[in-house]
Amino acid sequence: MLAIRHAGRFLVDLGAFAVRSGRWWIPVLILVLVVATALSSTAHVAVPVVTYTLF
Repeated sequence: MLAIRHAGRFLVDLGAFAVRSGRWWIPVLILVLVVATALSSTAHVAVPVVTYTLF
């Protein structure tokens, strides 16, 4: 629960910093990195399973 609260506070602070400084690309970059990490992790798990069942 504490980690979720800290993550939420971090996101709020990051958003406020991006608005104040005009660096809108920082939250966008973090979001893209999170999506890329999720896709990479999913592919890492799914590809061997799919490959083994095909052969």
